[in-house]
Amino acid sequence: MRIISPSLLSADFRNIYNVIKKVEDAGVDRFHIDVMDGHFVPSLTFGPMIINAIRECTCSHLEVHLMINEPHKSIDQYIEVGSDTIIIHLESSI
Repeated sequence: MRIISPSLLSADFRNIYNVIKKVEDAGVDRFHIDVMDGHFVPSLTFGPMIINAIRECTCSHLEVHLMINEPHKSIDQYIEVGSDTIIIHLESSI
């Protein structure tokens, strides 16, 4: 079985609810969310507040990819806001 997780990184956040519903209507039941802190990787993206807002838009599986320094220090925040799967980089945790 293959699992496809479309990324929300390039979604139109002015209209995120409708974007999510349109993709779900196409048969998707999970989303990939890249969290970047601007340190572990050069870009800066979502944090727990945005993931919480996305969770309020959908019951789909949220796969959260923490590309941040020391993710073990903030992983509980991402659990609390509704992340179903959390992916971390081991090298950012040591």
